[in-house]
Amino acid sequence: MGLKQEVERLHNSKEFKEWKKQNKQTYLVHGFIMLKGDKQTAWQIGYYDKKADKVTAFFMEEKIKISPPADIFKKQGILHKLDIDKIKINLDKALDIAEREQKKHKEIIAETIAILQNLDMGTVWNITYLTKSFNVINLKIDAINGKILHQNKTSFLQYKAS
Repeated sequence: MGLKQEVERLHNSKEFKEWKKQNKQTYLVHGFIMLKGDKQTAWQIGYYDKKADKVTAFFMEEKIKISPPADIFKKQGILHKLDIDKIKINLDKALDIAEREQKKHKEIIAETIAILQNLDMGTVWNITYLTKSFNVINLKIDAINGKILHQNKTSFLQYKAS
């Protein structure tokens, strides 16, 4: 299922409605999925609590699972609200755009991570490829018009512990 459908399924679920009653101040900040070959994980949908500076993730499996609020990975500031209704480029289209670009690197992809989020540059599909040669290719694709806003390639080995 696509992210919009999964967000709708989440909003209609008993689990979310009960949780939201106790967490009225939270808002949608991301949709996250991992792909390996033709297999994919369930969507993870994140809601941010600005006051607590934590994110609660909903794992959209057959039965929805809720994570405890967790610290978040961010440079500084708050996380921007994600308006799912403004999205024009779905995951499949974003992956098509990203794949055409990553093929220029002539790498064999081991895993793909896709996150829909609202960054300072706008609402983007943040797509990261982990390659079999231990490189990381990252692209940020505008989720409204499909333009590539950023891309880079780095060695995964640069992140090793010293």
